[in-house]
Amino acid sequence: MHRAIDSFTDHHPLYLHSKQYFRPSYRLFSGIVVDVLYDHFLSAHWEEYNKVDRRKFIADAYRTMNLYKIYLPPRPQRLLPAIIHHDWLGAYASFNGLEKVLERMSKRTALPAMTINAIQILRDNYGEMERDFLSFYPELQRHVAVFKESQATR
Repeated sequence: MHRAIDSFTDHHPLYLHSKQYFRPSYRLFSGIVVDVLYDHFLSAHWEEYNKVDRRKFIADAYRTMNLYKIYLPPRPQRLLPAIIHHDWLGAYASFNGLEKVLERMSKRTALPAMTINAIQILRDNYGEMERDFLSFYPELQRHVAVFKESQATR
């Protein structure tokens, strides 16, 4: 399912539209920034898409990750205590949290370390990117539902 979601997302016109804001600065990594920003929009609009309280969902996710951490690769196993302690999943809801997420990613990945630039681009284009997300996400949900249905009939 993860591959189906990634493929759908990577080729979707609204996602590609959001990426164009970051392409001059981030080039090939613009998709990573948009993924993080779309996670922010999901957090900001959580109640529209999920009946479970966001904080409860995050707490349950941390519990589940902790319970099954032995199945994670070594690096995520080592990071899990910090992820939980610093509430990485909860951080997506605020600009301050987004800055921290992007800073951490730039230290651990090939993502260029231009967090302030990304946050400024988001601030300058927030409404348009939010509209992209709000139109994109229901389409993604439908795509996932169809994917699940196709897997269930196999």
